Amino acid sequence: MKKLCLRKIRLDEKGTVLIMVLILMVVMSVIGVTASMMSNTEIKIAYNTKVSRMAFYAADAGIEVSPKIVSSLIDDPNEAIIPLNTDFAIDSNLVNEIMGYTTETAASDQVSPTISNPDLLQTMNDSTFAVDIDRDPTGAKHMVGGGVQFASGAEGIGSGSAGGVLIYYDFISRGTSLANAKSLIEARYRKVVGVAGGK
Repeated sequence: MKKLCLRKIRLDEKGTVLIMVLILMVVMSVIGVTASMMSNTEIKIAYNTKVSRMAFYAADAGIEVSPKIVSSLIDDPNEAIIPLNTDFAIDSNLVNEIMGYTTETAASDQVSPTISNPDLLQTMNDSTFAVDIDRDPTGAKHMVGGGVQFASGAEGIGSGSAGGVLIYYDFISRGTSLANAKSLIEARYRKVVGVAGGK
């Protein structure tokens, strides 16, 4: 009698292990597919972050180099500091625009959605910056306490008859990168003319 009961119990449990293994395989497959989908999503997010940062850093590089170029063109237009990079381009009319001799037309000075006639342009690896530089149309201003205000520096504040003249420039830098990523940075630069080391 004892043998019959044991055999009956064993017959009733036949296939249970197979069902358990199948359930375990389904659970493991779902976990694997979910992990794979999450990994692909994370890779896409990381790539988008990378290209957007590349575009931002390109635009930031344009803002960083622009004051140096403007200052160098004002100080000596013939000996302007130009980065030693063959991919760097300066518009031939930039000196006249910086000095206030000419202004760009509205059509050539378009900055949105792209800068149509960039004053500075550089391609670096997989990113590019284009910068539009405009002189403030309100003109130069005299610095309070500068040489122009106080008789050409007689009080020891300014230097020379032009000391303390402020000229403002607006910079718009658009950086582009892979996957059509874009970044736009606007800045204002103040050049102090007639004061030694005036930036």
